[in-house]
Formats: sequence, structure tokens, C-alpha cells
Amino acid sequence: MPSLNNLPSLSLAALTISLSLAAGPSLAAEPLPTATASKNKVEVELAADVTSVAPGETFRLGVFIRPDPGWHVYWKFAGDTGLPTEVHWAQVEGIDFDHMAWPVPNRYVDKLGGRSFGYEKEVLLTTRVRAPEDLLEGSELPLEAKVEWLVCKENCIQGSARVGLQLPVRELPEAERRSDRHAVFEAWARRVPLAAPPAGLTVEASVDGAPVAPGDAFKVRLVLGAATPIALHEPLAEAFLPATEGLEVTAIDKKAGPDDKSVVLELSGKAAGEGELVSRLEGVVRVLIDGAPIAFDTRIEVPRKPGPAVVPAPALGAGPTLPAPPPAGPAIGALGADEDPCAHADLSGGGDERLSSFALALLFAFIGGLILNAMPCVLPVLSLKILGVVQQSQDAPKVIWRHGLVYTAGVLVSFLVFAILLLVLQQTSWAFQFQDPTFVAIFSAIVFAFGLSLFGVFELALPGAHRLDAAVAGSHGYMSSFNYGIFAVLLGTPCTAPFLGPALTYAFTQPPLMMTLLLLTVGLGLAFPFLLLARFPGWRRFLPKPGPWLVTFKKVMGFFLIGTAVFLLSILAAQVSRDALVGYLIFLAVLSFALWIYGHWTSPERGTRARWIATGVAVALTTGAAALFVSVEPPPAGPGAETIAGVTWHDFDQTDPIQHARDGRLVFVDFTADWCATCKVNEATAIHTDATRALFERLGVMTIKGDFTVHKPAIAEWLQRFEEPSVPLYVVIPAGRPDEAFKLAPLISEADVRDGICRAHRLVTTASASR
Repeated sequence: MPSLNNLPSLSLAALTISLSLAAGPSLAAEPLPTATASKNKVEVELAADVTSVAPGETFRLGVFIRPDPGWHVYWKFAGDTGLPTEVHWAQVEGIDFDHMAWPVPNRYVDKLGGRSFGYEKEVLLTTRVRAPEDLLEGSELPLEAKVEWLVCKENCIQGSARVGLQLPVRELPEAERRSDRHAVFEAWARRVPLAAPPAGLTVEASVDGAPVAPGDAFKVRLVLGAATPIALHEPLAEAFLPATEGLEVTAIDKKAGPDDKSVVLELSGKAAGEGELVSRLEGVVRVLIDGAPIAFDTRIEVPRKPGPAVVPAPALGAGPTLPAPPPAGPAIGALGADEDPCAHADLSGGGDERLSSFALALLFAFIGGLILNAMPCVLPVLSLKILGVVQQSQDAPKVIWRHGLVYTAGVLVSFLVFAILLLVLQQTSWAFQFQDPTFVAIFSAIVFAFGLSLFGVFELALPGAHRLDAAVAGSHGYMSSFNYGIFAVLLGTPCTAPFLGPALTYAFTQPPLMMTLLLLTVGLGLAFPFLLLARFPGWRRFLPKPGPWLVTFKKVMGFFLIGTAVFLLSILAAQVSRDALVGYLIFLAVLSFALWIYGHWTSPERGTRARWIATGVAVALTTGAAALFVSVEPPPAGPGAETIAGVTWHDFDQTDPIQHARDGRLVFVDFTADWCATCKVNEATAIHTDATRALFERLGVMTIKGDFTVHKPAIAEWLQRFEEPSVPLYVVIPAGRPDEAFKLAPLISEADVRDGICRAHRLVTTASASR
């Protein structure tokens, strides 16, 4: 038997990998990092304005952030795009950290008109720190921060780094404790807005249109007066830098005051239609007093009125969402120009059916697990199991039955481990492990190595057997059948088979014991076909006896495994940068060379010394290549939209589907992932087709794609909202009626998409016609 049958069980490895990926880093538990770290286009440095600390004394601690030339990071309020930079201090007993001081940011406008606020070249974010009273002379005070950022140029890259330093404890005068960075801290402190208007400057605020309901427009007037000439900062768009979610400032204007010692700043804005009812507009006002720039924080109370946002439904055939049919002419895709796209649609609804019976959920779980055997994710594993079945065909019926039981045990144990992980990690997402590039990289390498073993590049001899032909002829370790079960589960989790979706949705809402029983039932369905074959081995008479043909068959199965590795690489390609993917391919090339060395020089006819040297070289090459070439650097942010099969799909990460629905667009959201085989089938047969494209065009559908290849909390929230364990999830949001969004079934056809879109279309047109 080839090396597949002799590798140690992967169950413990899978558990260890998943736990290590899901466990968050603990700042206190890890060694203190260095003061400077460079990662993802950004250098971060932790510094203090003192060289030592005294018990009970206050000093300043700061984080220097230096983006690469042309790149920028974001302010505490990122604006329309981007993510705020965050600094998390490791808590040390007795240390008090003050609020973070943010220098005045720059203003950026992207190609689509979105505005954001941030820093380029360098920024120093500071806080005041009070040292503990009980510090001992001669000891050291450890300080550490975790910095998280999004850095952007034409694309964006997320990054994080830990930085730390230790300050000696010494009773010295304050002047002697100052570091050479003290002047730099002072310079950056002057760029931090004042906490309130300076003495001699008066600010009077009034709000037009108050109280402001969700979705309402408003206008704020700030009358600024001083004892000396005053003017607003230019350009005017930077005279007020907003720092509030929920009260958007859409325009800034100025009015002349009665004299040159006063000026009026007008802020036009709009309240958010959902979310927390924010009643305070915060931001930074920038003025010139006697020509000197002054910046100060302001907080303006905006009276609010609770209630839902009122968005009038668009009239029939009007607006961007429901355009009138185009004049007669050439057909659009699969629809004629005069043909009603919803003429044959089923508008009764569907896609939201939920199981309410535990017994029915068990039946669905078993059938879903059974169908998993035919899904693309599991087929490569079945090829391996077929190889094992052929090799076991000459064994006694009892031996074959035991192999079936052991294979079933591998499946059930894997599902049990999976259930435990879901409970311990409080995960509610099926296939969550495939969202971590580290897991995908490790598993890809394992599958690739197994494929090489079937080609004879290397093999691990069974106890008592020294040649492959001897292994094939008479030794079939039960561990191989157990490993087959593990592989079937690991590769099967990205798939959502028919019946499986409703069962998993029900399972994730149940107590731990019932959820575990349902997952084990899925495993029993997955293992059932081979368990049935093992119990009734009459099929053996249809199989030829093992012989030379088996070597060819084994290599054919090896191509299936290489295909699986390519599938896993396609997942990794969406999770890491191009450079990281190239590095990983180099690692696979080195791995194959290392395994060839191992297979060529560790055969029994080689001496003991040669075998040890070959093993050491193979291990060194593998670990060295992993250290040098393997990286999980995230890819840059996408362009915001892509065209597939003639349809423009907007990036969910950069698009608010609810807001577009409020603005009068019928919205279709496709939550998908590169590791989801069901998603790919649906896209090929139901979404990226001429008929669906024509439907989207005719009804003006806003199409949004949510990529869950890597875990994203925002998408996870939508999955929980619609009670789906994982992707695929298809959500249709009627124009002007976001509260009536509904989902389609996990497995869809063109007709299902048409029915869902037309159902949302009719909701709006019927409401408009009744007015």
C-alpha cells in the first residue's frame, strides 16, 4: 500500500491546527516584542518622551506610524472609505492610560468622490501614562501595544503589529529623564486639536430642521467670533473635519459675518436611516486668527426624533430601480424587448423554509451527508477510498467489514472534533477552517504530498513490508481507512449539499448535545455508502485481482489528488497576495524535491547512515523553504466592482446594500466563497447566465458580491440574520423596503433567481399602484 495508508492519523493535527488558528494572540502571554516593526507597507515604532520613569509620575507614550511613500493610513474617523487606525495597549496592573491624542488629519478624495481622513509619511499618536506608585528602583516597566491599520494607495492592505519597550525605573529629576524624542513629542502635540475653543474665540451653534428623524436632512450653523480678525481654513472642505458616524456632513459652506471678526460656518448633513440614534455631531473646526492656524474639537447637540426612516417607494416604471421596458428592438439576452420578464415567475415566495422537528432535521442531516459523497469536494477522497477498496477486494469479509467500521469511525470522530471546535470557539459558520489561509496552506501541502506518494515519489514502508508490491499484496492498515474518513470530512466541509443546509441551520440553533447529534448524523450519512459496501462484500466478484494494472490505477488516482491540491490553491490565491502565492508555489517545488530525496535514499537497501542523512536533508529543506517562502500576507483590496458575464458586481466590503435599497434600488446580494463548490455550481448554472443578466438589466437590479473566502464579521452577521450556517446565501432586497429583504434557497436555478427578483419587483410596483 502507498504511503497514504501509513501516515499517522490527522485527527489530532486537524484539531491542533484549527485551535491554533482560532485562538487570538494574548499580549501578556507572549514575549515583549521589539520597539519597531515593519509590515504591509507600514513601519510602526513605540517610543516614550522619557528615558526612565519614576513611581507615580506621568509621561507620554507614542506610536509612530510611517506608511511607505504614496500610501496613507486613517484617522480615528476614516470617512466614507477606509478603516480607523487602532492602538490597543497591553494592560499592566497599576498603569493608567489616558485617551489617545490624534493630530489633525489630511483629507483624501477617491475617484468615486468618497472622502476619507488620514495620514501619509508619518504620524505620532500619543497618550499620557501614569506609572504605578509601587515601582521599585532598578526594575523595569514593560509597555506594549498592538497596532492595527488599513494602508491605502491605489489599493488597500490591512496590517497589524505588536511593538513594545521596557523603561528602567529611576528616581531622577524630570529634566534628566527626558529622552531625545521629547522635542518631537512637543511638535506633534501642537498638531493635535485643542479640546475646546481657545480663549477669546466664541462659538454659537444652531440646528435647522430639528428635531431630526432618521434619514432627515439637517443644517448646522456655527457663528465664530473673535477679538481679532478671523477666517475659515482653506480649502473650505477642510474647515470642518467630521468625526461622527450616524450624522453625515454632506456639504460645507461659509457666510460672511457682520465684520471681519466673525464668520459663519454652515454644515449641511443627513442623519443615518438606521442604527443608533446619534445626537451629537463631533468634529474638528479649523480657523485662522490673525493669520495663525487654530484647530479645536467641537461637539454640537443635534435634537433627534426617533422613528423609522421614511423612504417613498418609487413609482411604477420610474426611477433607477424600476426603469420602463426599453422600446421595441433587438432582444436583451434571453428576453425580448417587449417581453415581461416576470410573466412566468412564481411570486408565492420561498427559500426561507426552516425545519421545526428534530426528527426531520436528523433525516435531512443523514440525506445531506449521503449526498455529500457526490459533491466535488469529496470526490477526490472517494478516488482514494476506491483505491483502498480495490486493494482490499481479496481480503476476508470480516476484514473488509472492519475496514468499513474504521472508516466510519474516522468520519464520526472527525465530526465530533468539528462539533467540539464549533462549541468551544463559539463558531456558527460551516467550513470556518477554510477561511484561514494558514489552514489552507498546510492542508494543501498535505494533499499535494499524498498525490506525490501515489506517483511513487516517496513512500513509508509498512511494518513487516519493505516494498510497495508487498504492501499491496497483503497489508492494509486500519489506520489508512481511518485517515480516509478524516480526509472525507476535511474536504467535505466546504460543500453544502441538498438537504444539508436546512439541517445545519436547525443544528446551529439547538443546544450542544442536539447539535452534536445532528453533525454526527451528517457523518453517518457520509460514511454510509462505504459502510454498506463493507457489510455486503458481494461486489468483490466484479473486481479483477490486484496486479500490475493497480499501479496504473494508483497513479490515475494521484492525478485526482493533484487536482484537489489545485482546488485548494485556488482558495489560497484569494486569501493571500500575489507575492505570497508565488512564494508558496516555490515551497511546494522544494517540498516535492525534499520528498524525492526522502523516497530515493531511505529505501531498505540503503545504509542506516544514508537513511538518516536523507531524512535530515528532507526535513531541513522543507522547514527552511517554509520559513523563507511561506507567507499569508493578505491581498490588496479590490477595485470595488468587477464585471462577470456582462454584469457589474459591487464589492460588499465597499457597498452598503441597505442604503442602496433605501435609495430606490432593487438589490441582489450573492454571498459566496472560493472554497464553496455549491456556490460555483450556482453561479455557473443560475447567476452568470444570459437569462439572469437580461433580467438584472431589465429591472435595474443592483448586484453585490460578498466574498466570504476569508472570515469577515460583517458577512457573518448577515449569515446569522438569515439563519444560514455558511455560504451560499442569496438575499433579495426590494427597492425602498429594506426591512422586507428575503433569502433564496441555497441551491438555486435560473427560475429561482427570476422568481425572487420578480417577487421583490412586484412588492414595490403593487405598493406604488395602490397609492
